Amino acid sequence: MRTVNEAEYLIFANKISGDTPGAVYPLSVIEGIQNGDIFEDRGNFLIWHTGGFAFVSDKCGTTTLDFIHELMTDANNRRLVLFSNDNGVKEYFSGKPDIVIDKRSFFGYDNSRKITLTLPDGFAIEEINSENIGKIHGRVVPSFYWGSGGFFKRGKGFCITHENKVVSWAFSAAVSSKELDIGVETDEHFRGLGLAAAVASKLAEYALLLGKQPTWACNSENAASRKTAEKIGFIKTAECLIFRKK
Repeated sequence: MRTVNEAEYLIFANKISGDTPGAVYPLSVIEGIQNGDIFEDRGNFLIWHTGGFAFVSDKCGTTTLDFIHELMTDANNRRLVLFSNDNGVKEYFSGKPDIVIDKRSFFGYDNSRKITLTLPDGFAIEEINSENIGKIHGRVVPSFYWGSGGFFKRGKGFCITHENKVVSWAFSAAVSSKELDIGVETDEHFRGLGLAAAVASKLAEYALLLGKQPTWACNSENAASRKTAEKIGFIKTAECLIFRKK
């Protein structure tokens, strides 16, 4: 597959429909908001967001899937987690012993709900900035989805602090012209206090002020994430298979 030049990215905008689960990720690349790669070969395409989430054209051929499998299992590459409900993709990867197949749930925001959440005593919420971002440590962090420097140009986030320590945070993991996908995590020592819901709700409100729809997604087995999403007004809208290296 050839690597598509960035000047050609917008050609792919009409190939991602509003019904595509997780559409904010490929659109963020197509629209030049976040980094990523697009590959194309005879009508088949792969859009690979810098955070690792990837999207492939339906009914793509074996050559395209071989190419994706090679990228997915190359230890020198960034992660590649493929989203697809295409039967051909499922059949191809079902025969690969080095690939895990899971399901991911997607949630849309109910704008009619007004959620009011309060923080426990001793906790405060603030915007993620150049001073506190270095205190954010975990698996779901801005640098993973934005690389170095990009977050403060086009992204946004909030964090909750306790005794000068960042203990919970929510940020725009992906941004398109229409949507903002929320990435959220809480320090394991501060879970169960409602912090994730509070900080994510703050970011959802910010997205609405921008005229963007907040979105949420998680592994379908992640009951804690699902409950947090539902607590602040998200409703499950879709489910998709995901394929990743074992």
